Amino acid sequence: MVRRSSQSGFTIVELLLAVVLIGFLIVSFSVASISFLNAMYNRTTEARLTAEAQTLTRTISADVRGASGILANTTITDSNQSGGWATNANTLVLAVPAETTSRDISLDGANNPRTNQVVYYYDSASRSLRIRSLANSSVSNNFAITSCPVASATASCPADVTLSENVSAFTLQYYDDADAVTTTYADATSVRVQLTLDDSRGNQPITITKELRMSLRPTS
Repeated sequence: MVRRSSQSGFTIVELLLAVVLIGFLIVSFSVASISFLNAMYNRTTEARLTAEAQTLTRTISADVRGASGILANTTITDSNQSGGWATNANTLVLAVPAETTSRDISLDGANNPRTNQVVYYYDSASRSLRIRSLANSSVSNNFAITSCPVASATASCPADVTLSENVSAFTLQYYDDADAVTTTYADATSVRVQLTLDDSRGNQPITITKELRMSLRPTS
């Protein structure tokens, strides 16, 4: 007498349903994981850009408040900038007290501080905000060193400082003693900086805008 097994396998329909269900679960898990990772990346990017914008405004603010004044044009020769630099809505030229290598302020014959010059400039092609330093050749043992464009930097002429490569907009506005907007830059006593940083590498663009108005130190 032949004994029949009480056990039976899955039918083809049941196997297909199982495969479909497993596939659905895998797809759902993948979509949820990608959404979670994208959200995490976006939050991290936003925090990074916010911190970067704050660092940029603090750096500019420190130089403005420590400057001797805003210059309409550079007066120290820059062999890498034909015609020199001019202050405008995207470029800021500052005269800053010149320090010697012993960190003393260099004085001229009338006991007035000699100055170096610092240029904040925006390169829209590379989305970079940079600083060009111009050292005053009349200062003995000048602590400052004249800098050069990144592409032509050498050991004796270091590269301009790159503050950020995520800048999509950099705008400056100048104010006089009467709190009126001025383009007579030598009369400016404060400057408003507005900058926008963005990053489009994630699933959605992240944009941060920071604005700060800062005053030069009062002159005696």
